[in-house]
Amino acid sequence: MNIQDLLTFSDYRKDIPKAELDLSQLYENKKERLNFDDRFDKFMASNPLNGEIIELKGDFLTYNTEEIVPEQTDSRKPLLLLFGNPAPQSVKEEMFFASEGKGKEHRIWSVLKKTGFLAFSKADSINGTSHELNQARKNTLYNLDYDSPFRIGFAVFYSMPSPASDKNWSGVAGLRRLFGTKAFTRISEFEKKRVDKIIQRFITPNGAVIAFQKDAYLGIKSPPADYDVYFAKKGLLKGVCEYNPRIKIFCGPPTRLIQSEQAIKALIDIREKCILFS
Repeated sequence: MNIQDLLTFSDYRKDIPKAELDLSQLYENKKERLNFDDRFDKFMASNPLNGEIIELKGDFLTYNTEEIVPEQTDSRKPLLLLFGNPAPQSVKEEMFFASEGKGKEHRIWSVLKKTGFLAFSKADSINGTSHELNQARKNTLYNLDYDSPFRIGFAVFYSMPSPASDKNWSGVAGLRRLFGTKAFTRISEFEKKRVDKIIQRFITPNGAVIAFQKDAYLGIKSPPADYDVYFAKKGLLKGVCEYNPRIKIFCGPPTRLIQSEQAIKALIDIREKCILFS
């Protein structure tokens, strides 16, 4: 079976890739597929935005995802920020971390500014709506018009969105529950190939990756697996990319804990290490 036919992507808009997953290849028998369909109905009901970005027609599951990897270059070292998977509101808004809670600004933006990774001085000067601010920030990421020692890209290891806060279906764990462990492992193989291509295009030869989620970190890192949330919160996990051992990988604190003093200190330390290595 050709795994490249299992999950395919089309850039119908430059920054909003659309994915298509062939369930006839993913599930080997009728019972597995029926079980998935039952879980899928519950998954879709978990967030009102799911129906706007995810669709199941016959054997094909299609959904919008997110990726901001600029094609422009400058003298700054490339740095890819890699997360677990998108949230529906961010995909709908067409911007990473568009909001959290009841529409407030996501915590990650203030942390990236505070730790010296990224500040949107020009974009944040506009006096507009939340949507206009998100679009302005997205444009500055593509145009490299921001304050940072790095040329920054944003990507996810798993392309399919899932609710950020639902107890049954949130995050990567929610996707694993939706597809089942065996099918999810097969999906992971292709997602890794997609991320490896992003790294090849954006990071090679002298950049780095910071992964903020366990599966994202282990998915691209050379063996052995060494994830421990205690050390992740302290920013003590690092390795090299399995695709290209010249590329450094750092494991950042989980985004849900990213505002803690420990996480701030860890990210500042990781930033300095990214600046220093060649």
